[in-house]
Amino acid sequence: MSPQDSITFHEVEFSSFEQEVLQGIMPIMTPFVMVVFMSVLTVAQSLPSPQVITDPKQIASKPDARVEKNLTIEKLYMTRSVGGSTWSPDGETFAFISNLSGRNNLWLVPAEGGWPTQLTISNERQTSPAWSPDGKWIAYSSAQNGHFAICRKPSDGSGVEETLLTVEQQPGLHDWSRDGKYLLYSVPVRGGPLRQIFALPLEGERKPSVVVERGAGGKLSPDGHWLAYQSAESGRFEVYVTPFGGGQGKWQVSANGGQHPQWSKDGKELYYMDLTYSLFEVPLTNAGGALQFGVAQKLITNWSSPQVFYDVSPDGKKFLLDRVAQQISQSVTVVTDFTAGLKK
Repeated sequence: MSPQDSITFHEVEFSSFEQEVLQGIMPIMTPFVMVVFMSVLTVAQSLPSPQVITDPKQIASKPDARVEKNLTIEKLYMTRSVGGSTWSPDGETFAFISNLSGRNNLWLVPAEGGWPTQLTISNERQTSPAWSPDGKWIAYSSAQNGHFAICRKPSDGSGVEETLLTVEQQPGLHDWSRDGKYLLYSVPVRGGPLRQIFALPLEGERKPSVVVERGAGGKLSPDGHWLAYQSAESGRFEVYVTPFGGGQGKWQVSANGGQHPQWSKDGKELYYMDLTYSLFEVPLTNAGGALQFGVAQKLITNWSSPQVFYDVSPDGKKFLLDRVAQQISQSVTVVTDFTAGLKK
């Protein structure tokens, strides 16, 4: 990485949802870009230049940065990845995983842009953060001295890490139920590439139970009644929905491959990406306990791969996504006027 490369946080506006316009405003020097699509209906007249909110070259002298040591510019140059970003319940903060300090740790940054702070300080690898519904905790998967664990830590940085569950294989943490009672995670099935989805109770004995025999990426609906997940049981990944906590029925939502399901915050839409990383929205209704799905609408075409992630903002007006580009650096970008282009 050259000395001019760095980690930056940008705010960008654009006037229409056009792929060529989108590609034109992406920072050229970023392999992983966290982008926010905002459904703001005002029309911008022109595309302004990105505005740098933080100056990474000052990070070594930032006196109140909550990191193990002040980050030197040499450590910044070690950065190669940003991933797993997710919105806080109040919409004010992003949690994300980055090796900004040399190892994959959990970081926080204001959603409007600002100074990133390191929440976990570990030589082991953390992945897949998930906020508690009240925003007071962040759970995550962690490697720990040859084994793996699901842990949580107060989101304000106070207190110590609490290990909730120890497992033999790296878990993927997917969701924290809206009632705060369960964490959803998946682990590989022994001897093969398949995964199982478990629900970990946060009360009582904390004994996990299998909720999907073949699946991953489990996401609970806001009312906690439905579980969306991806599975390759048909021979390729598709998105399914099934009752959570008992009940009959199972619905295939995607038609031509699907993965990474996400619910809208009111539970009236389900989002997923197909196998080309195009993002779809599917409306749904509950007719007496039987779900009915509408026609899928493509929102974004061929977004990025192979480490795609995205999240839906608490107000339902924004998406947070990554972007893979050609060179080594990171950015957080805010893009407006998302809905205006879609409604045409």
